[in-house]
Amino acid sequence: MLQLVELSILLTWLTNRVGESVLPAILLHAGANALLNYPVGGVAGATTPLGLGLLVAALTVVVTALVITAGKSLGADHPTR
Repeated sequence: MLQLVELSILLTWLTNRVGESVLPAILLHAGANALLNYPVGGVAGATTPLGLGLLVAALTVVVTALVITAGKSLGADHPTR
């Protein structure tokens, strides 16, 4: 559950930051799958304890750094619609 919240924050921030294009978010998601899932157990790597632990730890570090540096705006240059 924690990974879903963290990944949602990260992908939403990225989408807002690049002018609401979803392509960078898609590429980030695919890259995360390739880097974190496949080396630790194949396609279902994030379902193993090691894969899930790596995913949650990486997302926690990235989202924490993002929130600390971006603050409440999370990088949005324009108000939401």
